[in-house]
Amino acid sequence: MQCIYAQSTMIKYIKNAGAVFYMVLFCPCFLFWADNLTINEILFRVGLVSILAAIALSYLVSFTSGKTYKTILTVLFILSIPANIITWSYLYTAKQWMTVSSLWVIFSTNTKEATEYISQFTDITNIFVAVLYVIVGIILIAFAKNEKRISFKKLVDKIMFPVAFITVTLVMISHYLTMAVPTFSLYHSVIRFAAYNNDMRNMLHLSENMPSASCNLQDGTSHVFVIVIGESTNIYHQNIYGYSRETTPMQSLLKKNGELIVYKDVVTPHVSTRNSLEKVLSFANHDFPKKMITEPSIVDIVNSAGFTSYWVNNQEISGMWQSPVCYVCANHSYFLIDLINENNDAAVIEPFYKILSDSSRNKIIFLHLVGNHFAYSNRYPSTFNKFDHKNQLLEDKNFRTEYMKQTIDEYDNSILFGDYLLNEIIDTLRKIDVSSFVLFFSDHGEDVYDDRDFLGHQSVVFPTQYQARVPFVLWRSSLYLKEVPEIIIDTIRPYNTEDLIHSVATLMRISYPSVDSTRSIFSPYFTKRQRFVEKTKWK
Repeated sequence: MQCIYAQSTMIKYIKNAGAVFYMVLFCPCFLFWADNLTINEILFRVGLVSILAAIALSYLVSFTSGKTYKTILTVLFILSIPANIITWSYLYTAKQWMTVSSLWVIFSTNTKEATEYISQFTDITNIFVAVLYVIVGIILIAFAKNEKRISFKKLVDKIMFPVAFITVTLVMISHYLTMAVPTFSLYHSVIRFAAYNNDMRNMLHLSENMPSASCNLQDGTSHVFVIVIGESTNIYHQNIYGYSRETTPMQSLLKKNGELIVYKDVVTPHVSTRNSLEKVLSFANHDFPKKMITEPSIVDIVNSAGFTSYWVNNQEISGMWQSPVCYVCANHSYFLIDLINENNDAAVIEPFYKILSDSSRNKIIFLHLVGNHFAYSNRYPSTFNKFDHKNQLLEDKNFRTEYMKQTIDEYDNSILFGDYLLNEIIDTLRKIDVSSFVLFFSDHGEDVYDDRDFLGHQSVVFPTQYQARVPFVLWRSSLYLKEVPEIIIDTIRPYNTEDLIHSVATLMRISYPSVDSTRSIFSPYFTKRQRFVEKTKWK
């Protein structure tokens, strides 16, 4: 009898809980699109778990009836709308299943980036599916009926209720299981991200108790060091790295003249700005990620060593919550120039000139560029509109449409403008009598329809070489070369920019207890180590 009752109960609550199944299983139905999941993850981590979650949640809802039943379904549906639409749109656009890291990137995205992303990738299909999802959900809830709720009178319900409750709870709170259900994943990520930002706020007080850093540079010499952080720069679209189009003529000339050192094997720790800069600007690395909030930042170190630091920022530094850049910039010992309303990086030149005229003898200037972030056509003045695939043929790829080719033209134009800008910075320093260097790298790369129908950068399980490999170039003035001759130049060293703080310390002759010379690409003690991009081991 218990078995017959169990079967009857199962049929009844599945029949009456179609809306729950629709909410939970909507996105997993499109898993065949995702190229960042293995077959085991599709079958178990997302597939099986989401089915079990749908059954368990449907069972729990079936303990209610009438208006209460529909109210619960309505609340669940409203909560599911943003999660499922975001996950589906991401899956449709990027061919990636939405991970916790992907959600964190969305939380960190500023208004301007979000607007440009939506305008670039939202099409009629996205809009149609979003509207259809809401309409179908409303219809399912409107026709849902559960006039007689399940009770605890039968033994099977007394057993199944805690099983269902535990199943739903585990999927809601488990970092591993949550990703199976977009609704749980979204709100679970919000809670974790809020806790993370609280840790980040605590980081602001690290500099108060940090040991002093020392600098072994000549006292009688003025120093101006510049670190340029690019955005979404794909080395496969730079001719200094072998690209067929002449997108970096200035850097190529500097390299030919022996002035510019171009490193050939550098990768980013992450393929999203927030996650990358967490490590780039701190002592954090793959093995010790918590050092972001337990150790001082790169700015704290250079300030302690006697430098006046400046941050010129052409990216909006806060999204739904503040980004790592915002916390690093929070130190009051230098000032921040924020140029969030500028579409291209020409805006950084005037503040750069202004800083050079400041009376401080020892300066370090951080220029955080919007670089090559989409929309690419906004990243350069019209005078740099040079490349046209109709006149300069691109490498033939069968999947490339006219729109894709036009997008590549725009991206290459943005690379060309970035090359001009970097040369302008170098040329300005060359003309003044100071010991100086310019170090340029990008936070991460970018896919630009290189070998598949995909544009952009995502936090992926299997990052592509276009997203993972980044430019890393160094220019040094003649005075600097005389003052710091011991820098080791080996352009084929395998390097990860998560170790930037150690390399900058070498360039600036800074000593600090946490600085590890074996992690510095410029040190004679550099040691090759396993590199990770996201969670992937990189050769």
